[in-house]
Amino acid sequence: MSFRLPSLNPAQVLANWLYEDNWLVKRAVRRADGLFAAAKVLIPKARKKYRLPVDPEFLPTPVIIPGHIVKASEPTVCFISRWDKRKRPEKFFELASYFPDVRFLAAGQSRDPARDEELRSRYGGLPNLEMLGFIDQFRSNELSNLLARSWIMVNTAAREGLPNAFIEAAAHRCAILSAVNPDGFASQFGYHANKDDFVDGLKTLLSKNNWKQQAARGYEYVSEVFALEKAIDQHLRIYERLISRDR
Repeated sequence: MSFRLPSLNPAQVLANWLYEDNWLVKRAVRRADGLFAAAKVLIPKARKKYRLPVDPEFLPTPVIIPGHIVKASEPTVCFISRWDKRKRPEKFFELASYFPDVRFLAAGQSRDPARDEELRSRYGGLPNLEMLGFIDQFRSNELSNLLARSWIMVNTAAREGLPNAFIEAAAHRCAILSAVNPDGFASQFGYHANKDDFVDGLKTLLSKNNWKQQAARGYEYVSEVFALEKAIDQHLRIYERLISRDR
């Protein structure tokens, strides 16, 4: 899949493989003091990949839960990802032509400038699509504001682990419309478009405000598992356990 849908080009895919999958990395993982995975779906994969004697522990990524969220008055969906081939942003842009009364907000850019320009040229004329470019979430609140306004976050990637964007979107009371379903985020908190049926998925979520119920479930789950204080406490307990063992 990576060679068919590379982030940049086939040479980049090969370089990533050599850097991430060489025997030194596998040895380092097996010698680690603790083994953890940021998503439950990754636990069996990591154990098999690195030939581990035990399952890694699930360790949630800390996420800030916003205190006050105001949704847009008009139907609004967003896309937050790179515009590279594996992410398949074209499927999000094409959705805009099926739903002229829905506002589409796309944050991101391609690592390939020529591809970025080609996508903007092909889809930039859609009146209900705003191509926002890259947003640095560490320099402003623009990304948080984007999620706060959005009703639904769409993910069109062909492959994912558990993206932080899923967790952050759920924390901002967004439903998830996605082709992939890591840890059940799409099926439990939105719509799992496993046949790339994004049009049907968006219709389903917008019908009778179904997205609100799905988003509420996602918000409750993320608040319980990924909230900053709870997740950081879990990290600290791990450090304390390892330090006590060494002593």
